[in-house]
Amino acid sequence: MNAIFFKRGLFFFSIALLPACSATIPAKNTDTGFVKSKRISGPNPYYPFDAFKNAESANLVLKVNVDRDGNPHNCRITHSSNSRFDASALQFCQRSGFRAATMNGVPVEDVDRDFPVNYSMD
Repeated sequence: MNAIFFKRGLFFFSIALLPACSATIPAKNTDTGFVKSKRISGPNPYYPFDAFKNAESANLVLKVNVDRDGNPHNCRITHSSNSRFDASALQFCQRSGFRAATMNGVPVEDVDRDFPVNYSMD
């Protein structure tokens, strides 16, 4: 009988301590490692009139450096399937606002970030 009471007492004791102990355990930091920058604002890219008139499409990849404040710098085209869209894509990149990249929660510069831009009539 004493053993059963002891087990129940131990069980009760451990449940009573759980809420008190959980408040003292620090929360796990979920923002660890490198998180890439992300476009969060800016105008939509314009569709060049001649390309629109001819129902042309394009896929471009730009490289951009995003500073700690989320501003784009050094936008440049690394791949373009249709040169009619190059000026529009560069302007789109330069006018975009980004959420800065972070390393362990601290804003850092994101260098040579791939920035794909796709134009389609679909």
